Amino acid sequence: MAPPIVLPVSTSSRVVVLGTGSMGMRHLRVLRDAGVAVAAVPKRRDRAVELAEEGFEAFSDLDAAFAWGAGFAIVCSDTAAHAQDAIDCLDRGWPVLVEKPLAASVSDALRIAEALPESPRVWVACLLRCAQSLACFRDQLSRIGRVHAVHVSCQSFLPEWRPQRPYRETYSARASEGGVLRDLVHDIDYAAWIFGWPERLQARVRNFSRLGIEAEESADLWWECREGPVVSLHLDYLARPPRREIQAFGEYGTLRWDGIGHEVVLLAADGTCQVYACAESRDAILLAQDTAFLAGDPHQILARYMEGLAALKICEAAKEASCQRREIAIG
Repeated sequence: MAPPIVLPVSTSSRVVVLGTGSMGMRHLRVLRDAGVAVAAVPKRRDRAVELAEEGFEAFSDLDAAFAWGAGFAIVCSDTAAHAQDAIDCLDRGWPVLVEKPLAASVSDALRIAEALPESPRVWVACLLRCAQSLACFRDQLSRIGRVHAVHVSCQSFLPEWRPQRPYRETYSARASEGGVLRDLVHDIDYAAWIFGWPERLQARVRNFSRLGIEAEESADLWWECREGPVVSLHLDYLARPPRREIQAFGEYGTLRWDGIGHEVVLLAADGTCQVYACAESRDAILLAQDTAFLAGDPHQILARYMEGLAALKICEAAKEASCQRREIAIG
């Protein structure tokens, strides 16, 4: 198994985090603990006092962060604000890491490129690309030969995501920016990244009215990779206990990734089983992603702007395919 990519932490970088919800606070804590100069621009003015009490530098706006000397930006606002916030950061000359999804819609995401057509320096925070266990899975894939089928599952219970907030008041519940397709776009991203980006797909997107939210609670997608396997994904907000996994079926065996247990299992055709356990914390994966971003993504492992856009196109095509009950081409 290839060793994990470990990049040095640049303590000379100054990073601004825009938005201080759960993910924004994780970025702030992980970077501060790594010795990086990091500051916050909260969306709510009353958050500045709370942040100061926790030992974080906080500014009222991006101009103040620019004057402080920020050289990088991480956008952690609600999904509907991602595009404009990214544009505002790019206008100040900062490379930008946008929390997934890239934007609330394809048209919103295209505004980023239209505002700065000279190949904007934008990455999308699909941090599972930086997980050692997923790197192990990719490394072991060749051992099962030609893959003909892939099953991807990501299931959890939305009310347990943010226990400190009523889940119906979060962006996840809103049809305009939430739902499993955009919220769990991590899983769409790594499935396409590893096995191939689809040109066409079929899907069923549903709201069972079990959570009392506007956004979709469940989605099933299928696509066929060019000269590759059929990929199926199941995403939902309804399941307990949580589950995140890939199963790849090949001519010489089956390979399984457990994204919660950080484990890869290789079941060979002769019945032998090998288990690869990866001891990694959520914060370690986040730090690996953030340091790759600060280094300019030298190993090209992070999700780029065009891949973030492609993932949004899959989300929108899935909804259209579900409504029309037919296979849809991805524009």
